[in-house]
Amino acid sequence: MSFAYVLDIGNSLAKCALFDGDELSSMEKVPLDAIDHLQPFLSIHPAAPIIISSTAADDVRPSSDALGDRRVLQFDPSTPVPIAVDYPRSTLGLDRLANAVAAHSLSPMGSLVIDAGTCITYDYTISGIYQGGNISPGWAMRLKAMHEFTGRLPLLEATPAQVYDSKDTESAMKSGAFIGLLAEMDHIINEFKTRYEGMNVYLTGGDERILGERLENAIFAAPFLTLKGLHEILKHNN
Repeated sequence: MSFAYVLDIGNSLAKCALFDGDELSSMEKVPLDAIDHLQPFLSIHPAAPIIISSTAADDVRPSSDALGDRRVLQFDPSTPVPIAVDYPRSTLGLDRLANAVAAHSLSPMGSLVIDAGTCITYDYTISGIYQGGNISPGWAMRLKAMHEFTGRLPLLEATPAQVYDSKDTESAMKSGAFIGLLAEMDHIINEFKTRYEGMNVYLTGGDERILGERLENAIFAAPFLTLKGLHEILKHNN
């Protein structure tokens, strides 16, 4: 398989990537209500297969005209993947599994994937077996929770702050959310590295760059990890 497409549909945005062999060649992003605007991008290689993965609340996918006659693989809990899964697949997020597949292809001995998005997910794979992980509130969610579950705390944007002796409420909230998140991530990384020698850690998701710069542990920044994992699953099913 030379050229192939990967379509990752989220709650507000669809990302479509073109792979040339194992290399991500180019990518387009469109809002969900404009998903058929991907047709010109998909027509670059009209015979290239595509894998579609969706975590959107609604059933959104390109029209048959946009997809053309290519082979379409709809990624779902029954789709074969190139790793074993010690976890109920019916409850496992497709993006989490795709991340684990990608990380395994990069580090077959063992990997921990941290996806820093709305929630923070931690997923680890050892010797080709996905073992599970953890889910915790994301950076913005922590700030939003402080606002919504109290009477007077304001709603703040997630901006970096590492002040241990804050002198005002906003600074205290921002620092508490940010420092707490970094401490959590470093603790989990240390725990897994202690348990599993040679494990590599991959950080992905919307907050990957900002958080990765401030973690004490060495990690690999992997902004396109989910797309790579979906491509590996497509190859596995080719």
